[in-house]
Amino acid sequence: NQSLLNSFSRITLVDTDNPQRITIDTNLTVTHPVKNIHKELKNLAVIEIKQAQRSRSLFASALKEHHILPKSISKYGIGIAMLYDTVKYNRFKSKLLYLQKITQNQ
Repeated sequence: NQSLLNSFSRITLVDTDNPQRITIDTNLTVTHPVKNIHKELKNLAVIEIKQAQRSRSLFASALKEHHILPKSISKYGIGIAMLYDTVKYNRFKSKLLYLQKITQNQ
């Protein structure tokens, strides 16, 4: 059974007029709990917009205007793929390549 430790810094923004919560995770680090191997995802912010209903989010619109489009990602899944050689790499390949592409240009 694969496990990992992860750490990150989180900023939470709350809009009380249009019920939504935005979390922004940065400084993401994953660590193999036994081998003490650390991997960092530098220059990356994982943004999640949580809404009670499907309403228009000004934050999502601003991201879209800057060509930052939604992408589904699991911090746990990516961390496991980065730390364990026994995981089927092809399952995570497109996401890992995408993360590499967007973080190298910073």
